[in-house]
Amino acid sequence: MYIGIDNGVTGRISILEGSTCTYHDAMPTKEYLNYTKEKQWLNRIDIVRLEEVLTPFLDKAKIASTEVLCVLERPMI
Repeated sequence: MYIGIDNGVTGRISILEGSTCTYHDAMPTKEYLNYTKEKQWLNRIDIVRLEEVLTPFLDKAKIASTEVLCVLERPMI
């Protein structure tokens, strides 16, 4: 199983099982208020929802004793 993650708030998650793409969707995000200088809304990755997306696939791989390779895009800073 291969998991590819573009980790930005506009990124995507793809999961391949063998040669079949079994999941491809936008990165789950959540809006937060930012009060640092002026009131504004910021998008951040919703880690709770991300865990909900990944857990069924990881559980399935564990049951089937399948190796999982997760590739995460390195952010440019």
